[in-house]
Amino acid sequence: MSTFTAINVSDDELDIEEHTRELQIEHALEVFDEALKCQKSKDYENSRLKLEELFRIEIIYSKNVTNNPTIEQLKYLAYRSRGFFRLTELFEGLNESDEDNDADSSNEAHEGKYEKLISSMNDLATALEHGEADLKLIQLVSELFSFYGLNRLARYGYEYKFIPDLAADTNPNTDDLKWNLSNARTLLPSQLNLVKGFKELLDRLDDQSPAIYGQINKILNDEKIRKILSAGKLKSLDFSNVIKLQEFSELRKAQNDYIVIDVFHTGNNVDLSSLLRDLNGILPKPKGRTKVYDNYILTEVPIDKITFNLVERTHQIIDDPEDVKLESDNVIVLEDTDEVEGNEIKAKSGDESSSRSLNSEDLTPAQRIAAKRLARSQSEASANELAADMFTAQAKFLQDFTQFMKLCDVDVHAEDMIKVVVSGSTQMKDVDMRIVTLQHSMDIWKAPQTESLLVKFGNDVRKNTRQKTKEYEEERNTSIKEILNASMTKVDSSEKVPLSELDNGDLLKLLKRMNSQNFHLEQIRWNIVEHLFEVHSKNGGTLITDGTLNKEGLQNFKIIIDSLDVLILSRCHKTLSRYASDEKQPSGLVSNLNTAVSILEILVDSLLSFQNELRVKKITNKLQHVESQSFESVLRHRIDNWTKLLEDFFIFLSSSVSKQIIQLWIRFSWAKVCFMQHQKDFDTQVISSLLKEMSVKAKKVVDLDVLMVNYSFLPRLNRSGLEVQLSKVKILEAFTNNDRSNQILENILLKNSSGDNSSSSNVESEMRELVQKSPVDLKLRLWTVLLTYYENQGSVKDYKLGFHSALQTMVDEIEPERLNSLPSFQVSQIISKTIGFFGTLAKNYVRFLAKNGWKCEASPGTEDKNVLGNLVIFFKLVYVFLLREDASDMVKFKRSLRYSSVKSYEKLLDISVLTFTLILLYYDLTLREKTPENFNDFYSIMHVQLGVRHICNNAGGVFLEYIQKRLASMLWDSSDHDFFQVVHCRYGIPVSMEDYETFDHESEKYDMTNSDAMSVSKYVIPYCYRKKHPLFNPPRNDIKSILDLVYDTVGDLDHKDATVAKNVNVLTEYLENEPLNLQLISSSFSGSLNIDIQTPNTQYIDVAKAGIYFMQGLMALHLFKIRKKAMQGRSAELDFVIKMFQVDLISGPNKFESWLLLGQAYSYLVEDDIIWTSDKLNNDDKKRFTASVQKQALLCYFMAVSVYCRMDAPSKNDIEPIASLLWNYLGREFYSAWMKPMGKLAFQITTSHAHLLGSPFPSNSAVSELSTASPLLESSRIISDRSAYRIISLIFKEAHRLDKEDWYSCMYLAKAELKQRNPSLVDVIIENILLSCKLANNASSRDDPIVEPHYLLLSVVFKYVVWKKLELPGALKILKQDSIFTVPESVLTMEEFSNLVIDLLRKCISYDKKKWQHKPRYRISRIYLDQLKDIHSCKKEMDSIISLKPTVRSLSTIWKPENERAGKHFVYNFMYISFYVDLLDQSAEIYPLIQLIGKLRKLGSSMVNQIRTFDYAVAKACIMIKKIVGIPPGFLDDQITRMVYSEFVKYSKEFVKSVGCQEVFSSKEKTVFYFLSEIFGFRRMANGFAATGVIDECYHSLYLFLFMPFLEKKLEENMHGQGNGNASPGPEQQRQIEFVTTSNSPRKSPSGPSREKIRVARRDITPYCVQLLGNLRKVLDAMKIECYQDDFLPYDKEIVFSNRDYDDAAATIKLDWKNGGGNGELSVGTREETLDLNNLIESFCKDQLLSADDHDLVLYDGSELFPELPPRKSEIEQAIEKKIEEKRSISKDPRMESSSPVLSDGQARQAGELKHQMQLSDFIHGSSLEPSTSSSEGDDNGPTKKKRKLVISRKIIETSRPFSSESLSGESTSNEASAVEISSTASKSGGSVTDSAGSKPQKPKEIVTPKDYVENSETSALIEID
Repeated sequence: MSTFTAINVSDDELDIEEHTRELQIEHALEVFDEALKCQKSKDYENSRLKLEELFRIEIIYSKNVTNNPTIEQLKYLAYRSRGFFRLTELFEGLNESDEDNDADSSNEAHEGKYEKLISSMNDLATALEHGEADLKLIQLVSELFSFYGLNRLARYGYEYKFIPDLAADTNPNTDDLKWNLSNARTLLPSQLNLVKGFKELLDRLDDQSPAIYGQINKILNDEKIRKILSAGKLKSLDFSNVIKLQEFSELRKAQNDYIVIDVFHTGNNVDLSSLLRDLNGILPKPKGRTKVYDNYILTEVPIDKITFNLVERTHQIIDDPEDVKLESDNVIVLEDTDEVEGNEIKAKSGDESSSRSLNSEDLTPAQRIAAKRLARSQSEASANELAADMFTAQAKFLQDFTQFMKLCDVDVHAEDMIKVVVSGSTQMKDVDMRIVTLQHSMDIWKAPQTESLLVKFGNDVRKNTRQKTKEYEEERNTSIKEILNASMTKVDSSEKVPLSELDNGDLLKLLKRMNSQNFHLEQIRWNIVEHLFEVHSKNGGTLITDGTLNKEGLQNFKIIIDSLDVLILSRCHKTLSRYASDEKQPSGLVSNLNTAVSILEILVDSLLSFQNELRVKKITNKLQHVESQSFESVLRHRIDNWTKLLEDFFIFLSSSVSKQIIQLWIRFSWAKVCFMQHQKDFDTQVISSLLKEMSVKAKKVVDLDVLMVNYSFLPRLNRSGLEVQLSKVKILEAFTNNDRSNQILENILLKNSSGDNSSSSNVESEMRELVQKSPVDLKLRLWTVLLTYYENQGSVKDYKLGFHSALQTMVDEIEPERLNSLPSFQVSQIISKTIGFFGTLAKNYVRFLAKNGWKCEASPGTEDKNVLGNLVIFFKLVYVFLLREDASDMVKFKRSLRYSSVKSYEKLLDISVLTFTLILLYYDLTLREKTPENFNDFYSIMHVQLGVRHICNNAGGVFLEYIQKRLASMLWDSSDHDFFQVVHCRYGIPVSMEDYETFDHESEKYDMTNSDAMSVSKYVIPYCYRKKHPLFNPPRNDIKSILDLVYDTVGDLDHKDATVAKNVNVLTEYLENEPLNLQLISSSFSGSLNIDIQTPNTQYIDVAKAGIYFMQGLMALHLFKIRKKAMQGRSAELDFVIKMFQVDLISGPNKFESWLLLGQAYSYLVEDDIIWTSDKLNNDDKKRFTASVQKQALLCYFMAVSVYCRMDAPSKNDIEPIASLLWNYLGREFYSAWMKPMGKLAFQITTSHAHLLGSPFPSNSAVSELSTASPLLESSRIISDRSAYRIISLIFKEAHRLDKEDWYSCMYLAKAELKQRNPSLVDVIIENILLSCKLANNASSRDDPIVEPHYLLLSVVFKYVVWKKLELPGALKILKQDSIFTVPESVLTMEEFSNLVIDLLRKCISYDKKKWQHKPRYRISRIYLDQLKDIHSCKKEMDSIISLKPTVRSLSTIWKPENERAGKHFVYNFMYISFYVDLLDQSAEIYPLIQLIGKLRKLGSSMVNQIRTFDYAVAKACIMIKKIVGIPPGFLDDQITRMVYSEFVKYSKEFVKSVGCQEVFSSKEKTVFYFLSEIFGFRRMANGFAATGVIDECYHSLYLFLFMPFLEKKLEENMHGQGNGNASPGPEQQRQIEFVTTSNSPRKSPSGPSREKIRVARRDITPYCVQLLGNLRKVLDAMKIECYQDDFLPYDKEIVFSNRDYDDAAATIKLDWKNGGGNGELSVGTREETLDLNNLIESFCKDQLLSADDHDLVLYDGSELFPELPPRKSEIEQAIEKKIEEKRSISKDPRMESSSPVLSDGQARQAGELKHQMQLSDFIHGSSLEPSTSSSEGDDNGPTKKKRKLVISRKIIETSRPFSSESLSGESTSNEASAVEISSTASKSGGSVTDSAGSKPQKPKEIVTPKDYVENSETSALIEID
């Protein structure tokens, strides 16, 4: 059991409450004790006061919520004591009053005693509830209640003791006497007397059934018990001395509760409704949801008497004010309705001039009050009267409406509807009387008009889907049944008479009679029911069937029937039993029979009303559903009981010829028919036979007319009603039992409407005649059934024809000629009913048309025009309603219809919208000049009329749906305002345009459907293209909201469709597996690249074709671009973008823009992968995944190029701005994919992961599959560098051609041309760069100038000057053409030119306002170093990029400029840091280098090749440390080989200990200690991160450098000690540490016997290094504090510079960082590739070359289209290559393949050109090209590795190459192994290389680096270009 503590109740509060309760108990006990003492001393006054004080204590009068037993006992004692005290007062008071008794006050004294006696009884009875009573209390209670005849209470007292379960406390210890009835002899005489009294009470009650009666009777029959009882009677109180029994009964009867009910009557007419309400109101109501049929059982006391206070009124009683009609002239009626504010006195007169004035003295007070209110309202109206000029807008609309109708050849009679509303008069001869009548009806709108307007055709709300045949037949039969159930014989209002008038004063007499006889409630209710069920006329009707009773009265009467149902049913059964046993007719038989029939009628009507209410409400709550089922089941059971009873009655009375009996049988049968025909399944033959029998018997009863005015589902019963009902049953039989039922109905209705009755069967003729005689509601109900049939058949034509006929039927029903002959109130109801019928039929018609897409063809002839004319009639009626509602908003006295009837108001609003919709529909069908302007203008004015009234989206939104459909199909540019107004009203999306902002019509919002989505997309998407392409002018937020709603509605394409699935596979295959090669590029540029995507035939393909998915992707991409500028990590949004463009592509359009933007989305994914961190650039798997995405981007771009190339010239001109973006994006992505850091990886990927349809592989995850399942292509199998650069040049040429203002394309065109290394392009490159500078100046802003082209110009010009391709004057002339530079007229030397370039680079830096440009600073430092040989200035310049300050967290402080390629930033960090390492190495600055290494390790994901750079810096630092310390090469291995393990361990411990004890160290000692500590730090940094071999070698060398002298001394001492005794060294000797001075000092072997030597391993040294550093912790901590000072541990840099011992080792430590990690090679491709590329360029640029008049861009001339090709190979060369390949395949070792570097075909060809003669000679002489080492001659490692040979070949290639990596490429273009990796193999085994012949090791040939080549040719400062 779970417990909880209330948070608002503390423990302290609970303790306080408990303490208070204990104090009250203590106080109560004290007060109670004092009261007893006073009572004992007969101090009654103080005793009374103490008892009153006791009952004021909270624990006594309040509920014992804690169930404290002490409190319960206190309460028992308190009530018991007060009860005894009051009885004592009565007895004592009697003695005192006898002395001076006054006869005058005897009555008051008796009443006082009676009150006190009753109080005493209450206290004694209450005491029994709080504790187990003692015997004295039980005796007193039993005797007291028995004496005064309160037998129930007396019995309770006895049973309280004899039946323990009744006791409040069953604790046996609380009683003063023990009870054991089973052993009577143990009972005391007092107990036996109590038993005797209990038996006497049961005997008086004549109740011997309880089991205890036999037990106590047995006890009392015992002889001994009798003797005890007869021996002596116990003394008992004589209560007659208090109040005699007779006086008590009289006082009790006089003061007993009785109820007085006020009954109002006027003359003899009683207000029956109030009487019935008050009779039920006196009874309590059940709590909760409990259903009690007789609330009398809930009363605590019996209602023995009810008195009616008859109050007479002077004015007329109106039973149902809603049904009162003003029929006579000058009749004053006081109306009292809940819906009308205040009472109004209205006088109706045929002639206003003849109306008489009313004397106020003749009016009642209520009438005078109402008259005053009427006068006040009239005075207010006069102050705020309506005027015609208040309806200016409405009048203008009516004029426009008339003009638009003339365009359809429909003449609208000019009627002043505004005048009708303004005046409110009913005597306007020039206006259609239907309009006047409707307006007047709305002024006095009552319940009859509401019922007429809200007429229903059964289940009007049907599913908006086509029904199956079976479902339709069920619905049709249900509709026919509802038609059958519809009351055709209704009572006219003129025939309705209030029940009070039919009563004739009999009810008043009955009330007076019941007053005189003091009837019980049951008797009163029975008499009233019997009176109302009494047959009042010879027609067979009762008061309740023929007299109108309002709803409240009828409901209260039904409640009384429910309460008496069982009693009356029992009485009727007794009557039937008497009649069955006696042939004589018992008295009251007819009365009982009439009552039974009447009750059955009420029950049947109640059940049918309840079922109808359930259909309307459609209960969904489970509990309510269960309750409703239970209630319905009870009603059915009661109906069955009464039906069986009546059937038994009429079986016995079947031979009776009594008129009354026949009438009652017909009423009974009528109720049965009504009940049966409302059931779901019933037999029409049974009903038909019963109706026939009723008709036969009805002929015997001439007078049969039961009105049934109070029953909704029991129609009027007369002979004509029976005939009509029998005819309706025949119709039902014809429909349910005939397969041609639909055709029969069609023949009946259509031929009836056309007047053609030929060729019809007898049944059809009879039914047609019946329909013709039937009221209009039956006709229209049948039309509804037929129209439902047409709807299920999907026949718009037939449905339209049927609606036209039904519409004509309704128009005929309200023809003025017909209405003029009818009374005014009936005309009002007919118009209201017809409008209701029209609303229902129009709703179904419009819904059907909307479901079929509003496809409605024009009818032949003038049919549609006639229909439009009929619709105008209803348009006038609803517009009068709208005008009147406008008036109610203008003035206060004109009240809106919604205050009279909300349902009627809402119904008329919907009908108004439906009418407007049909007017639009038939206007479109009949318009002569079908121009967009005529359509749009009419739609606009109609929308405004409904919109200003906030109802334009009522009636299910059909009005706006139709306008939306029509405007979308027209696509007229001037419809924007109206279309977006429709969108605002329909979906709640406001739209703002330049010249218009949609209004808020406050209409009801609807969800968009699929058809709506199609219509909206067809208009909105072309609107987005109207001014500019949405790529440049993305949709505004409001338009985006619309398109989002469209997409949310239609969703994605159905992937289950076969075509869609196929398209998905085709697109996936293309994006995943299509190789990115020259063939694909050629196909793209020629327009032949295509994939087989077909247009699917799915549900929403039209929306897809319209471009909804493209627009979704475009808007999402635009939003991504906005957010990308502000924050990181939004790449997840691109998943949706990619999904949308791919869905758009697989839907079939193959849109150029979709491919373009899909590629851009992939490009953004790539950018996001590499722009923020370098994680994915340093991890191979992640980088390959990024490359796969980059490949997909390029594939999309190339497909877009192909689509573009297939376009004709006009189409290309239309999309020229977008095409320029395509070429720009393609060029950027191609360039980025080819250059570092991605380095061609996208072209080597064979399988990509396609981000398809919303399920892209997370771009931040590693794709392990790519590293295993999809191998990379070798460099020889992809496009060559030169071909790639030429393609990039071509791309940027086209981009610049399409956008002359694009500086970016022009600049990268120059870069691509520069990387081709074609000397003939120098001038072209310079001109393109200058043009780029010019365009950049134009595109720059003052706050954000563009720097990149200016920097590129300086770099290229300086490079050409260094390469001797430009002279200094020419270079100055070029630089002068850049407007931002100030260049002198001449420079004389290269040094001056270098300083000039430095100044101009500083100008670029100052030109950069954001201070993000870092390349100029790096270039300045390179010029200082390479040209000016000023390493100090160089380092100073680099200090602005690289920061070693401990306060600066990052090592590199550069920012990514906006125009810098993504990922290049990390390459620059790698270059700058590596360059800085070289600077520190060249300047021999060890301490900054150590700081750099520490910050480099913590750098994180901010650079590429971080591990390699770390290894490089650490290797440099270790060599420098060893030079500073003086450790020679090979020191570690040499010393290790000279040591014995045991000696090393022994003396290392002593050495570490001795150093720990030493306090003073020399500067050199501190230096070594410091370096040892820092190397230890390097080891920790490199752990799990980088290689530790070089670090460990230095680490152990430093330790041995310190330890070896100590060891030598110890060994020497041991040697001397063995010969001369143990002589310890002196203190001076121990203090100083000696260092190894030479690596060649011999190890002196100790003398003595030989012993086995154990070699010391490197790992054995590590523990003692750690111990040594631990002992030196204090010293090291002190040094680290001083390490940033200038004089910290100085060392001689000249030692470092002069030490050449490590030159060979330093030569092996190389890191190619100058070009971002590449080797700068340029592959030129095969002859076939070059020819293919030439053909591609020639074909693509043919048109440009023929008309090249663009002087801003220098193009290739004809000769450059075909650059010099590699020479064609001879037959001998081909044979050589073939033989080489065969030998390579034979000698290839699979074990070495994975570890050997691969030489690309391009590299092999370059090497082949230089080695041609050697290969040819070897081949002719038969020598092998590969190492010929047999297995027997090989070493343990197997055959000689090819890697060594490849290294030699690499050297030859490097030596023979004319340009280095710093020449023209600028960026790395290869993924080959770095120089440090390649040359490392040569450095092993002493740095020598074994040749192929296996000769002895030779010194490797010098590797000629690019730098060496440039310096040897007296050129320097090569510039890296990006």
